[in-house]
Formats: sequence, structure tokens, C-alpha cells
Amino acid sequence: MSIVPMSIAPAATVPLAGRMQNAVVLALVTAGIAMLLALSPAARLVEETVALPWLFALRGPAAAPAEVAIVDLDRRSAERLGLPPQPKQWPRSVIADMVNDLVRRGARGIVLDLALEQPSDPIQDGALSRAITAAKGVVIVEALEREEMTVTDAQGKPAGQMAISKPVPPLDPFAKAAAALAPVPLSGLPERISQFLPFKERAGKDGAGSRLTLPSAALLVHAAPVHGAWLTRLREADVSGLESLPPDNDLLAMPGSLQRAAQAVRRAFMHDPDLAARLPPPDRLSARDRHLLNALDRLHAGPQAYYLNFYGPPDTVSVIPFADLVEDRPVPDLRGRTVFVGTADQPAGNTGEGATNENGDTAHTVYATPDGSDLSEVEIAATAFGNLLDDTTLHTPRSPVVLSLLLGFGLTVGSLACLLPVVWAMVAVLLVAAGWLAVVVVLFAKLQCWLPLAVPLLVQVPVALVGGLLWQCLSSRRKGRIAGPGAENPLPGDPPEDPPPRPPAHPAGPSTSPAFNARRGLWDRRVRDQEREIRGKGSGPRFRPWTVPRFRAAAGWDRRC
Repeated sequence: MSIVPMSIAPAATVPLAGRMQNAVVLALVTAGIAMLLALSPAARLVEETVALPWLFALRGPAAAPAEVAIVDLDRRSAERLGLPPQPKQWPRSVIADMVNDLVRRGARGIVLDLALEQPSDPIQDGALSRAITAAKGVVIVEALEREEMTVTDAQGKPAGQMAISKPVPPLDPFAKAAAALAPVPLSGLPERISQFLPFKERAGKDGAGSRLTLPSAALLVHAAPVHGAWLTRLREADVSGLESLPPDNDLLAMPGSLQRAAQAVRRAFMHDPDLAARLPPPDRLSARDRHLLNALDRLHAGPQAYYLNFYGPPDTVSVIPFADLVEDRPVPDLRGRTVFVGTADQPAGNTGEGATNENGDTAHTVYATPDGSDLSEVEIAATAFGNLLDDTTLHTPRSPVVLSLLLGFGLTVGSLACLLPVVWAMVAVLLVAAGWLAVVVVLFAKLQCWLPLAVPLLVQVPVALVGGLLWQCLSSRRKGRIAGPGAENPLPGDPPEDPPPRPPAHPAGPSTSPAFNARRGLWDRRVRDQEREIRGKGSGPRFRPWTVPRFRAAAGWDRRC
């Protein structure tokens, strides 16, 4: 009787259907959490407070526009010139001489971030007023006074307190001499300054009560060479409200003309979003004049708030000490520049958030340090002016684009964390996160495009890694329980252990027949060979010597056939 040869069945292939299903579920959970966060104000707060400092630090300092400079009324200049420590106590004839000197050096616009609400010596006030009138392109800050008001309920009982800001204009001679009065651009924003207001809205969102803020007024003064072409295009588009402006289009000649023109144009853009498309193209203008004209159109058609694109830590913008200017020391060329005048240094010993300089200006930005060093109000205004001039304000994609990016990132890291083994999953997810960080930093530095960073790295990556690890561990434990109490818990991705096939049916006749004994001996040899192979791999995580009896029981046979 011939002996029938037997073969042991190969291990089964890895089923991917269940793992793919788990990967899809984890990917959707990872993406869904981020998308829900993106729709809440908490996500924007986290991005501003956590991700934005990262991005500025990774980008490093950037070059400020050559058209802007700052004259710093600092403490050292006061000591060198024998002046009082606070600029508001300086003789106004000194400020008048500075204005005349800036005009002589060719400055196109001058922005005075000074307190000029209180009268001083009439002779000195007159000198400053005449200097402002002669310069023509001077913008004076309009201070804001904070006032607490009691709010009452329907029964007339006090229900709480409300703080309002009231404008405090400078003295009347200065107000009439200035090209424009403008408030600071930081009012109504959180303590950490990340945005600025191009217009101070007073009567709703229709532009009827819009007033230029300090950087916006400085931009209109800087664009004085193209006022004629700008107003001509607007009149051709039938923009109303321009009838009261000077017929020669010289907005710097008549006090208040800049604010009236800006209010009329802002109202027209708010009521007619298609106005920019209907404006006739400018003719016979140089590239620089076209740049200024486009900056004016963007200013009046833009949003109510812009994100500041800081150029770097304090003194990144060109800063000239006041004493160097007065003592006629070498200073940068100021021809064609707009010069901001104010206190840009920080007082010694002032630490913590919201450090206050000697002029009373407070700010807390991404460049705040524990020793109190931070950007001053005049530096922030100069930064905002440069952003408006060169169209380098930060911009974020629209909500559908942000949600799509978060969805794609969540699906990617969630799938990798569930499909790959643990170690490879961690490596792959971290590589994807590093790639996302690199793309976000490059777009931020080159295109001023601010993509989500904190939510993908701090929310989606941990959720994907933890979720994938837990899912694989639970799946492994579940497989171990199904196989029996003595079963091993293989790692995800390992092929299942199939028991050897049952021996052939018991042949007819007595169990002591030579043919049956021969077949049983052959079978025993094969089983022993397989047991030796299993025991030889006992050092690995899947193979244990005590798994051999389970193979016998699972196959339904015993050596005592």
C-alpha cells in the first residue's frame, strides 16, 4: 500500500479590509475634531497666541520698507540735550525745529505721535503751529480718553459698567494746521496686539462714520503725488461725496480734506463691492505711482482689520535718535520717506506684559520679552503703514480652504497611524508633520499666507498617534481572546498562525497494520520537525514553546491516533 505524501498549508495572507475600515474611522475622527475646532473662536485664539510667535521666530527678521523711518524721542536724547525725561514736557519750539529739519531733509510725510492737547507757552505753540502749516503733510495723533459709564436695566437700576473711548483732539491751532487728525490703530483689540484697524468705525459698517487711523492717514499723505489721478478715476466712476473737496485735488491744502475724501471713498466701496472693477485703469503713470494708486484702492476696499506682519524685534524699522537729528549727525537719507515721531524706547526696569513707555503708550506683541522689551506704539503704527504700502499684511485663506486643508491633513495622519506598525506609524506621522511645518513657514515668509499650525501639530498629530496606538493594541488583545487562553497576541500586520491539517482518515483494518504505522511515523516526524522550528523561534514575540499543545488541540488530533 502506497504512502500518500502530505503537505502543511501555508500561512494565510493579511486581510486589509478590517484595518482599512479602522484607518478610515480614525482618519475621519482626527479630521473632524480639527474641523470643529476651526469653526470655534478657540482655534483662532490658539493660533494667535501659540502659532503666530512660532512663525515669526522661524521666519526671522524681515526687511522693512525704505519709505518709512522713526524719529525716537528717547531718554538718551533728552539727557544729551538737557531736556525733561518725558517728551510731553519738552519745549514745543524744539519739536517745531525738528519738523522744519525733516522738511529740509526731504521727508514726504510726518506723523506726530505726541500729546498736544494741553496749551503751553503761546510763543512756542505758535512756532509749532507755523511749522506744521509750512510742512503741509503732517498727521497728528488724536488721543482717546477712556470713560467708564454705568449701564442700567429696564427698572433704572445699575446693571454694570461699560467703558467707552472718547476722542481728545489736539489744540485748535494744531488741528487746523495738520493735514489730518487720526486715532491710534490699536483701539478695541485684545491685549496681545496682532491686528490693526485701518479705519475707526463710528456709525456702523457702512463707512458713513469711518475715520482714518494713524497708518492709513500716513499712507494718504505719502500718496499725495497721485491724489489727482486717484480722485479723477473716482469721479469718472460717479463716486458721490467728492464735491466738497478742493477742485485742484490738493487734499493737503485744506484741513479735513483727507478725512472727508477717505470717508466718501470708503462708503462707496462698502455700498458697491464691484466699484474696484469699474474704476478706469490709470494712464501715463510710472510704476511707483501705480503702486501708490493700488495701495489707496486696497486701503478703502479692504477689511475692517488687518493682521500685522511684524518686521522683527524693536528697532528693526529704521530708528533715528532725536539727538542725532538735532545735532546734525549722520542719519539715513529721508528724501521721499514718511517719518513717524514718537517714543520708541522702553523704560529701564519695566517688565512684564503691557510694558509702558514714558509717553504712556502700551503694547504687547509677539516680540515681548520677560525684561519688558517690546514694540512701541509708534513702531506698530510704522509697521502697519509699511504693510499697507507694500500689501504685506498677513492674510488667511477662506474658511472652506482651511477646512479642506485640515480634512486632508487629518485623513493622512489618521490613516498612517492605523495602517502602519507602531514604530513606522510614528515615523511617518512625524515626517508628515515636519513637512506641513515647512510648507506653512515658507508660505508665511514668502507670500504672507498664514495657514493653520497649532491645530494640526498640537491636536491632530497627538490624536492620530494615540488613537492609532490604542486601536492596534485593542485589536491585538481582541485577537488573543478569540484564539483561546493560551493564544499569543501577535503584532498588527503579522500573518495568522494556522494549525497543521488533520491527518488522513483512519484506514480500514486493524490499527496494527504496517501501512498505518508507516503513515503515523511519517506524520509524527513532520510534527516533530515543525515543533523544533517553533521552539527554535522561541525568542521572538510571537513564538512560545507552550503554543505547541495548542496546535495539537486546535487541529483536533493527538499522537495517540
